[in-house]
Amino acid sequence: MARLLKKAEDLDVFSKDALGRRKQASSANADQWIDEYLAEAYETSADDVRRLRKEVARWRSVYEEKYKPLRDRFFVHKELPSDAELQKLIASTRVDELERLCIFLISLHEALWQAYENGKVPIVEPTTHSVLEMLKPGHSGQSAPEIAAGDHCAVCCKWRLECCTCPTGQPKMMSRKAS
Repeated sequence: MARLLKKAEDLDVFSKDALGRRKQASSANADQWIDEYLAEAYETSADDVRRLRKEVARWRSVYEEKYKPLRDRFFVHKELPSDAELQKLIASTRVDELERLCIFLISLHEALWQAYENGKVPIVEPTTHSVLEMLKPGHSGQSAPEIAAGDHCAVCCKWRLECCTCPTGQPKMMSRKAS
């Protein structure tokens, strides 16, 4: 994360000139639209990068305090702490907080990509982080497995789920199929 933000401090990569060169290299007809496109493009500023650094620092402190000890001891080094130690490591964690941390990282990536590739303001957009919210009807037309795996029908078939958008006409509710 630190290296990524260090790279983002090189504001030249976010300049309209650099964006124009990238767009011209990837489009045969860029000369027809590039001037208007660049006129509306945003150049990421040092203030934008500082703001992103603050957001990263906030989430880094949550990770360092609550999740890194669990990751280091249990998941990486495969230590088998006593039940009391494991309970203590897990007690300070919350599923919803871990979901928000992961979604923040995805949103940060998207914000930086949009700034670099499309000249957009690098804003980390809030988004739904709850799997239960993702399962509710009307949520962006995607179910949680589809969002997580990107291949809805394959997930449904693998886990024997009925889904809301399969072309096979399955019922409009996520539920476990009877074996």
